[in-house]
Amino acid sequence: MNTRFRLIALVLLAAALLACNPAAGDGTPTRTTALDGTEWQLVTLNRQAPLAGTVITARFSQGQISGSSGCNSYFGSYTLRGSALQIQGLGGTEMACLEPQGVMEQEQIFLQTLGEVAG
Repeated sequence: MNTRFRLIALVLLAAALLACNPAAGDGTPTRTTALDGTEWQLVTLNRQAPLAGTVITARFSQGQISGSSGCNSYFGSYTLRGSALQIQGLGGTEMACLEPQGVMEQEQIFLQTLGEVAG
């Protein structure tokens, strides 16, 4: 799969997140405030909707990211400085899901792409 298409979906997510960015008193975005307390649901990945029966989410709270990757739960940390978003230390549960077909591949692509987000 083309990394470019995977990144497009997450760049669009990051752009939407940053458009809602509250700023500090001097107009500079704070470290994590813009995302703190928000929850997002993936709409497209590689120009396709997530597989039927799967829900992929991202919750941001006090520098931590967590959510559902379609089969498993994941977690990690994030920093937001200006328009630079960095997600680090991703880990998660390791259940195997057999249905819907392709869910494990979808999950792997999502987590890999999430780890490559830059802004």
